[in-house]
Parts: sequence; structure tokens; C-alpha cells
Amino acid sequence: MSALSVNAIKACKVSDDGLQTTITFTTKYVGDLDVTMPSSCVGDLISAVNQAKPETQSKNPPDKNPPERQKDQKDGTQLTVAVPKTWLVVADTAVHHMVILAFDHQADTKAGYALNPDAAKKLAGVLVQKADAILTHRANEPKPEAGH
Repeated sequence: MSALSVNAIKACKVSDDGLQTTITFTTKYVGDLDVTMPSSCVGDLISAVNQAKPETQSKNPPDKNPPERQKDQKDGTQLTVAVPKTWLVVADTAVHHMVILAFDHQADTKAGYALNPDAAKKLAGVLVQKADAILTHRANEPKPEAGH
């Protein structure tokens, strides 16, 4: 099997019908390379990359000041949680009719998600509920006494 070294991911585009996803990779010797796959395979690709991540991270020395991250081990699955420094929400009314949510959109760690309008509204409602729960919990925590 031939291997091609990829330097960066340049772009990702979903077809108008949502059935195909094209990822453009930047390579050193060949130039840009487009890989098109059924959109249903994107989740498998992300899972494969996430499974490979711990192997590459263990080869690098640990960062002395890592970003706020939390690993949660439940039911044999692992979730890495990062606190984004910036976020962006855009309504794509021209092409896909989706709400685009991006975290750290100007950083190397950028991540983006497209939600249909119903899912975006449901997510917004749940975010408000969870934020209210945290604020209520904080307000009910015992306060340390002054001078102690």
C-alpha cells in the first residue's frame, strides 16, 4: 500500500445533498489531494483519528501548561473535554441551511459542527438548562466565613 504524507487539512466540504464529504489535504510533494467519501463514513474517520491521538501524544513530551482538559472514563469510552477560548455561531442560509457552531475557529485546535435548525434549538435549550443548574448550585454552596 502506498503512503502519502499530509502536512495539513486545507478544507472540508459536504455535497449539496449531504451524501458526500470531500476533505482536501495539503501534501509536500503532490500538492492538494481531495478525498471524497460517503458522509456516513465521517464519524468512522473521526473515531479512527481519535483512537490514534493517544499514541501520537505519548511520543511527545507533556506540555508544562496544558489547556484545561478533562478526561472522563465511563462505560469503556473516553471523552476529552477542552475549554475553548473563542466560539462562533453562523446561520448558513445560502447552501446547507444549517446552524454552524465553531470553537477556537482561528486556532489550530478549531472544531466545527453543523446542526439542523431543530437540533440547534434543542441544543440551545439544553445549554440554558445546564447553565442555570450550575449557577443555582454555585449560589447554594456554603460560603467560607470571613477571617478564617
